[in-house]
Amino acid sequence: MTILKMFESCSLGVTGELPVINSSILALSLMLVITSYMGTAHATVIPISSLLEVESSALIEGEVTRTAKAMQGGSINSLSAEARATVTNAFTATTIASATWMNAGQGTVNFSEVSFILSDVNVAASVNNQGKFSYDFQADINGTMTIDYTVDSLAAGASAGFYLSTELFSLSLKDMDNGSLETLSLGQNSFGQFSAFVVADVNYHLEINRSPLGVSTNRGNPTVLIDAIQSANFNWQIPSAVPVPAAVWLFGSGLIGLAGVTKRKK
Repeated sequence: MTILKMFESCSLGVTGELPVINSSILALSLMLVITSYMGTAHATVIPISSLLEVESSALIEGEVTRTAKAMQGGSINSLSAEARATVTNAFTATTIASATWMNAGQGTVNFSEVSFILSDVNVAASVNNQGKFSYDFQADINGTMTIDYTVDSLAAGASAGFYLSTELFSLSLKDMDNGSLETLSLGQNSFGQFSAFVVADVNYHLEINRSPLGVSTNRGNPTVLIDAIQSANFNWQIPSAVPVPAAVWLFGSGLIGLAGVTKRKK
């Protein structure tokens, strides 16, 4: 049995006619039912560019610096970057980060390891690391962008108190068309949500910044200065319209057209 005959057998009344108004109601009802089973459509935020960059450096009578950068245009492929500067096993700085997208309006940035070890040093020495993620996009609708964040840190040694009291991460969202800026600085072992209002058809620059932090020692101080590791996770979401899939509208339009054809056949 063809789709047309199935439709006619289910919808024709006693007179064999299909009233246009009833078919319209039926078509709209079917569209609503089908849409309810299709789940949430992908976000329609427009991606422009993204960047993930990390750097680690170590200095002990000579400097070792490692940098890693991953960047792309309008695609939303995953980004990853790792930098590790090592002088000895007890004298290292490491930064590892990644960025993934669920769709153009939703994703995760993770600093899986930001660590440094500076110990048993009897000469002038220092280690430091930093990182940055940015995402340029155009909003689709007016709404509130959110970033849920968690920062976990663990440090031991003579400089641990300084390390744990310093704000290392910052979040910012800049309206590139009008120049307005929303920012938030994050402390160690913190969690919460950053939110900022976005406007449709406006270009924005999202940035998650891990500011450079170093630990240093003067000559003749062979104590264990610091052994620290940190991880941070950011789940961000940009508001986006959820359009009814075109196939559903075409299906509904076909049903309405079919109603008109059936009526003309009487």
